[in-house]
Amino acid sequence: MRLDFQNKKWILLVIVLVLLFRLFIQLSLYKAGFISVEYFIENSGAALAPTLAGAIALATNKQTAILSVCVTAWVLCFFLYLGALFFISSEAQALRDQMRERAEHEQLRHTAG
Repeated sequence: MRLDFQNKKWILLVIVLVLLFRLFIQLSLYKAGFISVEYFIENSGAALAPTLAGAIALATNKQTAILSVCVTAWVLCFFLYLGALFFISSEAQALRDQMRERAEHEQLRHTAG
């Protein structure tokens, strides 16, 4: 079967749009995957905290149990945020570059079309 198209610009435009759509979907899937892992970790901690507090309370008392669970969570969050501070600037710059490329591509597409 042979297809004969008169206007080849439309074919190129459709191919570019399909590729951009696939790229957008792929980036969205990565983002959704990361968010789901983050929610899993967050909910696991929320589910295990009362159990851990109960186990510590059996060994010591309620005040020590609640205090130790809270302080441990705060310390873990502190170190995670401290680690994120080292990577956030490069990640933000990469995102800005990516958004700039998308905007330039959209401008070219609108001016050419």
